[in-house]
Amino acid sequence: MELAAVLDSMTDGVFVCDETGRLIAINPVGLCIVGAKDLEEVQRKGPYPFRFLDVRDEEGHLIPVEDSPLARALAGDPVVHRLELIDRRSGERLVLRTRAAPIRGAAGEIVGAVKTVTDVTHEYELERAKEEFIRVAAHELKTPVTIIKANAQAALSMLADAPAGVLRLLEAMVRGADRIDRLIGSLLDLTDLQGGILSLFRRQVGLGQLLREVVEQMPTAAARRIRVVEATPVAIDGDARRLRQMTRSLLDNAVKYSSDKSSIEVSLTRTEYGIRLSVADHGIGIPDDKRERVFEKFFRAHAGRPDDVGGIGVGLFIAREIVKQHGGRIWFESAEGSGTTFYVDLPAAGETA
Repeated sequence: MELAAVLDSMTDGVFVCDETGRLIAINPVGLCIVGAKDLEEVQRKGPYPFRFLDVRDEEGHLIPVEDSPLARALAGDPVVHRLELIDRRSGERLVLRTRAAPIRGAAGEIVGAVKTVTDVTHEYELERAKEEFIRVAAHELKTPVTIIKANAQAALSMLADAPAGVLRLLEAMVRGADRIDRLIGSLLDLTDLQGGILSLFRRQVGLGQLLREVVEQMPTAAARRIRVVEATPVAIDGDARRLRQMTRSLLDNAVKYSSDKSSIEVSLTRTEYGIRLSVADHGIGIPDDKRERVFEKFFRAHAGRPDDVGGIGVGLFIAREIVKQHGGRIWFESAEGSGTTFYVDLPAAGETA
């Protein structure tokens, strides 16, 4: 009776099945979600509560019954967090955040599974509206920024003999326009990643040459601090623009969070598994309690601290996605107050000049 009272009072849907996958308990919120009046009605539809509904993942693909959270939990594979989309008979679409875990007996054997479901439809729709706003705003900003940069560059060409102070002002305008342009590009990339449409234009890319080009294109003061320790002539089958973007992001991060007088060491080497790029700084490091979130979008490890240097916190998130889409992995080592080293492992394609 106490368990039933707890289930009835929960605001999440709860589904419990036995070791055969037969549903043995469901609370009122769960019944409302699947559109049934009682447990018996759900049981008549089959062992899994969503079998008679179209259940899709975030990309809109149908989720097979064997990959459902309860089935995976019965196989000993807990589902910590997954979004599911269901179309109800009324035509209403629900977005659900799902968790599932096995229920074990006294000897550790799996005797059933429990699944909890939270209706996050409203939050999901707000997130999509926010992404669309960012996309539209970024596109609208791109044109005026391009005009400002083009005019500043034209003025630099026409006023080559102008006083040094005037030239510095125009150069600052070009640098500012470049910075805004990169920010707009990051926002557009972010919305593309959310929609799963960050396309890659693959060809063989020489990473040694690419690394040297990215360093040369850094602002002069930053480039002087960067020391390329090793740049092995290796190649990857990848998107040169995206790889430059990822490398630039790591270098920007190192520059921002280290002293103007400290060096940044970069190396590109072969490993047993392919190619490794490393970017090491001697800066402020990453706080221990912030390290798990470093690659989250909009997360800034030093926000609100005296050493916060600003930014919107998407560079490392996008860099990680670029690395993943190239079949690689990215990670870091950091000691607060001593610096951070980011590592990127990528599959090699062969030698290049």
